[in-house]
This record gives sequence, C-alpha cells and structure tokens, in this order.
Amino acid sequence: MLTRKPGQLSGGQRQRVALGRAIVRNPKVFLFDEPLSNLDAKLRVAMRAEIVKLHRTLENTMIYVTHDQVEAMTMADRIVVMKDGVIHQIDTPLDIYNNPANMFVAGFIGSPAINMMQGKLIAQDAALHFDSGDFRLKLTDEQSQRLKSYEAKAIVMGIRPEDLYDSRHDSMAEAPRPFQPVCDLVEPLGNEFHVVLKTDKHSFVAPAGPQRIAKSGSRPAHERGHGKSPFL
Repeated sequence: MLTRKPGQLSGGQRQRVALGRAIVRNPKVFLFDEPLSNLDAKLRVAMRAEIVKLHRTLENTMIYVTHDQVEAMTMADRIVVMKDGVIHQIDTPLDIYNNPANMFVAGFIGSPAINMMQGKLIAQDAALHFDSGDFRLKLTDEQSQRLKSYEAKAIVMGIRPEDLYDSRHDSMAEAPRPFQPVCDLVEPLGNEFHVVLKTDKHSFVAPAGPQRIAKSGSRPAHERGHGKSPFL
C-alpha cells in the first residue's frame, strides 16, 4: 500500500496500515481500540491470528478493547469485563465463561447467550428443586448444599445452551427430571442448528445436529440440564 494516498485506501486497509505504523515503533505497551472493526469477517479472523502471533513474537503488553466476545475469548490472556465504566470481572477467558461473577457477565460471554430463567427453590423428597412455574428441575447434591440458604427464595437459573440435551439421543446417568418444551424456531447454521424452545413462561435456546432437527411447533424431545455445568 506504500505508493497509495490515504484517500485511495479502504477503511480496512487504513486500519491495517495504522496497526503496522504502531508496531514498527516498538512501543512497550500497545493500546488497541477495536482495531478490527472495519474489516470483513474473513479478514477479521486472519488478522486476529496475526495479532496473537505478533504478541508472542514481540512479547509486549497489549491492551485490546473490543465489543466482540469471540475476539476477547480467543486472543486474551486475561479479560476485563466492563459496563458503564464499572469493572464486573477480571479473569482468564475460561474462568469468566465457566464462573461468571454476575448475570451481566454470564449473559455477555457465550454465543448463543446463556438461558436465564426466573423461579424459586423448593424442598421436595429431601432435595432442593428449581421451580420455574411451568417445569421443575432437581439440583445436584453439591448445588443443594451450596444453595440451601436460598430455599423458598426467588432466584435466576442459568443454563448454557450446550448443556441442554435431547433425551431421545443423549443418555445421562443422573439426569434431572425432563420437561417438554415446544419448538418455536429453528435457525440453521450449517454445521449445527439453534433451536428456540418455549414453555408456558420461558424461552430458551439449545443446539442440535442436522440429523436431530425438529420442526417449528412440535414437541421434539425432553430437554434437560446437564448435571455438572448449569450454575445457579
């Protein structure tokens, strides 16, 4: 691009030239403010990998601002999740995904977004259950022990989409009580489908393989939470 004037460059080309100009100065700290925002999807993926490799080569600190959670999860050693100027959590990408500090962090990290359902904890048969009003799920012993002080109180349960299983195809040794949602919408993504499921009071998303897809309006299966992963 060296022979071109700035006005002859596209937005993506200008952005990459700006990155190059910053790198050749060999600063101690890089401050990147959404450096890939003007690039198309394919080029973003390629540039993401290039920046990661540059970081390994240069061994300089890079502070990278982005609204793209994929960039944050794939590039960062540590992530600072902020909202309205307030830091909500600082941690490694996997710890933020698996142990979010609050509902904002849980809802922001992950695609498709985590399913959140309002309900309350009730005791039944010497165990705690999450009662949403239209279905009920038994907690694991570990969850019951941690949350026994919340009995009879309103809570929000979060279940990652990948922790919902179709009981016709996925058998689990200690599965909670299944429930039957209605398939409201199917979103094909090629390698997998996102199925929007509805009960009387809740709507949530679950992934499905092409061979297991349901039709809108049907009751395709008993979706049930994975015993290990859901957090409350």
